[in-house]
Amino acid sequence: MEIVLNSASRKWLLIGAAAVLCLIYVFLVGRLFVASILGAIPMGEVPIAEAPKLSSLQGAARIDPWNADYRYNLGRYYALVVMDPSAAIEPYRAAVRLNPHSADYWFHLASAYQVLAETSNQTWALEHAIEADPTTPGVAWEAANNFHVRGDNEQDSGSKLSYHEKALREYRVVLENDPSLAGLAIQHCWRISQDVDMLLRDVVPATAPANIAFLKLLTTPKKVDLSTITAPSHARGNHWVYTLKDPDAGAESNGWVDASVALSGYTDGAKGNNVRAMIVASTSTTIEIANPTGTVANTSADSDSPVLTISGTKQEMAATAKVWEKLIATRPSQTFELRYVYEYLHYLLDHKNVDQARLVWQQAATPFGLSSYLPTRNNLIVNGGFSLEILNGGFDWQYQKQQPVTLTLDPTEHHGGGNRSLLITFDGSGVIDAGIYQFIAVQPGTNYDFSAYYRNGDFEGAGGPHISIQDVVTQAVLYESDELKEAGESWKPVTGEFTTPDDCRLLVLRVRRLPEGSPIRGKLWVGDFRLVAKRQ
Repeated sequence: MEIVLNSASRKWLLIGAAAVLCLIYVFLVGRLFVASILGAIPMGEVPIAEAPKLSSLQGAARIDPWNADYRYNLGRYYALVVMDPSAAIEPYRAAVRLNPHSADYWFHLASAYQVLAETSNQTWALEHAIEADPTTPGVAWEAANNFHVRGDNEQDSGSKLSYHEKALREYRVVLENDPSLAGLAIQHCWRISQDVDMLLRDVVPATAPANIAFLKLLTTPKKVDLSTITAPSHARGNHWVYTLKDPDAGAESNGWVDASVALSGYTDGAKGNNVRAMIVASTSTTIEIANPTGTVANTSADSDSPVLTISGTKQEMAATAKVWEKLIATRPSQTFELRYVYEYLHYLLDHKNVDQARLVWQQAATPFGLSSYLPTRNNLIVNGGFSLEILNGGFDWQYQKQQPVTLTLDPTEHHGGGNRSLLITFDGSGVIDAGIYQFIAVQPGTNYDFSAYYRNGDFEGAGGPHISIQDVVTQAVLYESDELKEAGESWKPVTGEFTTPDDCRLLVLRVRRLPEGSPIRGKLWVGDFRLVAKRQ
C-alpha cells in the first residue's frame, strides 16, 4: 500500500507517530536493560557477601514482571541470604507460573516447602520437577531421597503409588544415568526393599555399573549389634548363643546358618574380641556360633558394645547369583573390569560356594577370553605348565609376596612340551610357603592322581620345600610330597594319589616349606602340574 504525503500536516503526523513509537521502544528496551543490570547476578554463583541487594532484585522483578529468572533469583535470595524460606515461596511460585518447564525452579520451590515442613506442597513441587526434567539424575536423586524419607508405604492421596514406590522409580533414573551414584542409590533401594527379584526386574537397569554396585552391596559383610544386657550363654562344647540387639527377620528359621562371623566390640582385654567362627543356628533374636579351633566368649555384656560382622548368609548367596546372571548378561555390549569377577569368585570361595564359583568362572571365560584357563577332565589344574600368563585370580595361580622368596617365570627351563617353568628362589628365614597357590574344585569321595615335575640347585638349611594339597575347609593335608631337594640337572617326577573326603569340594595346592620358618636358601623349578580323577 502506498501512502501519499501530499501535505505538510500529513508529513509531520507521520514523523510524530514514528517518534512516539521510537520513544516507546527505547523506554521498553531501557526498562529491560535496567532490569538485566539489577538482576544480573544469579544466587549461588558468587559469595553471599557479593550477592545483589534485595532492592535490586525486587526492582528487576518489578520492572520486568514477565521474566521468570528474576522471580527465581529473588526467591533464592530470600532462601539463601535472608534465610527466610516462607518469603521465598511466592517468588518461586511466580517463577514456575511463568516457566513451568524449569526443573530447577520446581526443585527449589520444593526445598523451601521442605524447610517449612509443608510435605504435601513439597511432594507436589517435586512431582512437577520430575515432569519438567524426567531424566536428569540430579533431579531424580533429590526426589528419590525425599520420597524415601516419607516412605513406610504411606499412600499419597493423589496417586496410587506409595512414597517408597516413587522413590524406587526415581532411583532407577539415577542408576540409568549416573554411574557415580550407583553405589549410594543401590544402598537406598536395599533399605526400602530386599526383594531381589523385584529390584532386578523393576529398579536395577541392565547396565554393568548398576549391577556391579548391587553385587558389591550384597558381598560386603554387614554389622549386627548384639545385646548389651544379655550375656552370651555357653550352649555346648565350643558353641555360644548370643542375643541380637534388635530382631532380624533374615535370621529366622536358621537363615544365617553356615555364614561366617567375626565377633568384636567388647571392652579392651575382654574375652570374645576378634573371634572368627561360623553360625550353626539362628532365630530372629538369637544366633549360635561355633569355632572348630575353640570359641571364647565374654561372660558379661555389661558396659560393652559387641558387634557381629556377618558375611555369606543363604539369602545373600542366592541374591548374588541372580545379580551375577544379570551382570554377565550385559557382556559384550557393555564392558566391565575382570577384577569384579575375581572379587566375586573370592567371595564365593571364601564362603565355600564351590558350585557357583565354577559356574561364574565358566561364564566369564568366553567374554573375557579366558577359555584357556578352564580346568578340563584331563587336568583339573589350570595353567599347570605356566605357559600362560598368571592371572593372580579366579581358578588360576594366585600369589602373595613373601619377603625371603622370589617367584619368576623362567623360559630357559621347562619340562616336556612346555615353554617355561616357575622358578622359586628361597633366601632367608621365616618361610612358611612359596607364596603361590591354586584353588581346585573337586568332587567329594573321589580318587585322584597327582603328578608334577621339579628340578633344583643346591639347598642350604634343614628340611626343604614340599608340594602340598589340602582341604580348604578343614585344612586337612590330603597329599604331601617328599622334600624337593634332590640336586641334579634332570627334571624329576613327583607323583601320588589321594581320596577326597565325603564333604570335600575345594582343594588348595601350594609349595610349603617344612619345617616352617627355619632358614633356607636355594632354587627350585617346578612345572607340568597335573591332577585327574581316577576312573571308578
